[in-house]
Amino acid sequence: MPPEIKPIIIVDAFFHNDNCVRTFKNYLSSIKKTGLPIMLVTNSKFEQALIDEVDYLLYDHNNRLFKKDYSDVETIAMWYRDNHKYFSIAIKAFQKHGLSVLSNLYHSTNLALSLGYTHFFRIEYDCTVPSIENVKNIIAETQEQNKKGYIYINQNKYICFQFWYFALDYFTEIFPKINNEDDYIIAKRNFNSDENFMIAEEFVLNIVRSSEGGFDNVVNKQANIIFDDFPDSSWNTLISPSESDLIIDGFISSIHRVGYTVEGVDPQYTPTDNTKFAIITWNCSSENNNKSIVKILRNNQEPQIIEHNLYSSNDNYVETFDLTEENVEVQITMNDHQTRSVIINKDNIHLINNILVLN
Repeated sequence: MPPEIKPIIIVDAFFHNDNCVRTFKNYLSSIKKTGLPIMLVTNSKFEQALIDEVDYLLYDHNNRLFKKDYSDVETIAMWYRDNHKYFSIAIKAFQKHGLSVLSNLYHSTNLALSLGYTHFFRIEYDCTVPSIENVKNIIAETQEQNKKGYIYINQNKYICFQFWYFALDYFTEIFPKINNEDDYIIAKRNFNSDENFMIAEEFVLNIVRSSEGGFDNVVNKQANIIFDDFPDSSWNTLISPSESDLIIDGFISSIHRVGYTVEGVDPQYTPTDNTKFAIITWNCSSENNNKSIVKILRNNQEPQIIEHNLYSSNDNYVETFDLTEENVEVQITMNDHQTRSVIINKDNIHLINNILVLN
């Protein structure tokens, strides 16, 4: 590593259950292989023993949340990916906790700069990265290309919060001070004059895009390249139960279109087969036992009843079914909550926003 480069890893963690703490401990055992110092930024209470596991701690008891009304909140994809499949679930992107994320980002990077560090990685702790030492390759590539950062971009609209790398003098110069919701609104107006809500991933990417030199300042790659840079990695393995109203008792059970991996195509835009649909049940933010009862009703046929049982964190059950021109009624009951019913056929399955992509 060049002597003028002195990077630090900044990790923002909110521990909403014991599984988050266990995940963070596993993350630390992996991330320490880089040999880089670690700064933990958090708004939550945590095990005091964790203090001994990090080099710096920035704790803010004020968990800032978005509270104002906005004229429009867009739909985004909450996703899961492993070696066999990718699936996403469309949710309304009113990211209440995003205000704390942005505020923590401002304060932690300025603190790191004041401590004499020159660059920072932001690496989400809900990842499994066997090739974690490859972060050194990011430092080298950024240096060789004389860039000020290294980012992955999703749908040309969002920076991938899972992983990025920036020079601290560059980032702290372009990133605004955010202590409250009014600060966020004022900053957003510098690149977007409407009153729509903007999630943190889009906000940060627009900060980079609107800076002098824009994307020319950074190495920027499509989001799926992260799996090439870090083979056999898993990202986004923890989701807050407050992320969406679709999450009940920490899990989701939903209907999906079905597609198959196409090389070079973002899975979110994969062509789908209108003769198939899938039911996916996912323990997205729970480690408890959860159950979904799925009843499939077809004309002149006995009801097909499927039971999806989940037993651990991030456990998921995926099952595909055939579709024809005839209507199929799908009834889903999650634990003992109210049953939801949807009618689908091969002519309207394209209206389902959720997608399953099989490798």
